[in-house]
Amino acid sequence: MLFRSLFTTSSAAYLSAEYMLAKGWLASAGVRQEKISSSAYGRTSFVSGNEVLLKADQRRSRLITLPFAGISYSVSQWKFSGNLSGFYRPVLYSELIPLQVIDSVSPHLRDAGGYQAEAGFSYKNAGGFSFQITLFSLHYQDKIGSYLYAPSGGTVRNVKTNMGASYAYGVEAGSEYSCKWGPHAQWSAFVAITLMQAYYLDFTAGKTVNGVPVQENIRGKKLENAPSGIYRAGVEYRYKWLRAGAQFAYTEKSFSDAWNTFQAPANAQVGIIPCYSVADV
Repeated sequence: MLFRSLFTTSSAAYLSAEYMLAKGWLASAGVRQEKISSSAYGRTSFVSGNEVLLKADQRRSRLITLPFAGISYSVSQWKFSGNLSGFYRPVLYSELIPLQVIDSVSPHLRDAGGYQAEAGFSYKNAGGFSFQITLFSLHYQDKIGSYLYAPSGGTVRNVKTNMGASYAYGVEAGSEYSCKWGPHAQWSAFVAITLMQAYYLDFTAGKTVNGVPVQENIRGKKLENAPSGIYRAGVEYRYKWLRAGAQFAYTEKSFSDAWNTFQAPANAQVGIIPCYSVADV
């Protein structure tokens, strides 16, 4: 039985401003600052009948600043916009706890983060038809990962730490049409597509080759669990309180590991995640 006590407090301040530059032009900028404090203590597991405890009075506190800026232009039924903002991905509690006795976590493990940018346009008319197209890019710094470490004459260990950076870019497009069908009925249909390329900029990964740990920079390798395409379509019919619909989604193949392994080994822990489709009625 595990015994853990976790405490987390978060406080944030947000400041933003909007400026009407000219007719149809709107600019905005701001900043969000967040302070997160957390602590944990207790028993995490048993090894050979002995308790494994967290470090006494384990605490973390950080102050995060996230700026953003954007601009938009509206004319008639069209809207053009772009924005740039920062983001962060906090270290999870599960990442601070080694899964095995031979695993370890770097004491310098820190939150990941980066920035994202978007630019696009949209159209909507009174007849119920609309569409939008958005270009996006995402730069991810201090991505958390693991590498294999073997001290001289020692046991191979799996060390979790901040490994490097990745980059993703792509386009999202979607369209929807809806119309009334009598005084109480309405139907609608939509289609959406996401095309994306995501790869590592600078990332050192580790694996075992013939029992020997190998470290290599996998710059240019595709990001795991990042399909190059996602396609969705659906229809819906409404009559008063009754709703009926159908959706279909298709997802391209992706890799399950940072090494982009094509041929899965006997244990099937890594390899290609094949393309798949999902239908919902």
